Amino acid sequence: MVFLANASTWLGEYRGDFWTFSFRTQRFEALKISYPGTGFTTYVRSNHSACYHAKSRCILLFGGSVGRERYNDLHILHVPTRVLRRQDFSGGDLLPRERTYHAGEILGDFMFIVGGESDTGDLQDMSVLDIEHMRWTYPRVEGQFPRRRFLTCTAIGSKLFLFGGCIQDYKFFEYPLY
Repeated sequence: MVFLANASTWLGEYRGDFWTFSFRTQRFEALKISYPGTGFTTYVRSNHSACYHAKSRCILLFGGSVGRERYNDLHILHVPTRVLRRQDFSGGDLLPRERTYHAGEILGDFMFIVGGESDTGDLQDMSVLDIEHMRWTYPRVEGQFPRRRFLTCTAIGSKLFLFGGCIQDYKFFEYPLY
């Protein structure tokens, strides 16, 4: 099954909807999501990351935008109950920068957020969320590290592979795999 977590249309209309696609039936189905304690009936966002954590059976939605407003918040959708909640980081954690067009991936009990775009341009960073303890860390990365947006990040074994992307002038790279 594939989950689709809201987006916007080419006309800038934000949908705020969640969908599943069943390979067995070859059908899409809209999901009714509960967002208790917020006063909201939906979660509106585009250009965010959505990563599935199998152990907790949750989808972690990070960052993204609505219009020109960028975010660095984390929302967690518990798949079996369809309950969405915003994660509180009021304990003094230094949060990742607000961003769009970044890559996200889960490896074990850690969610990695890589690159993207902020209000000041393309980002060249990595943020790691310890999912079990809900704490952000920022590893020191050795060697060449790409500054880009629209990249993808895939976990294979114990490694993360970054592929593709571009920089602010939409220049793509000849050797895009790291």
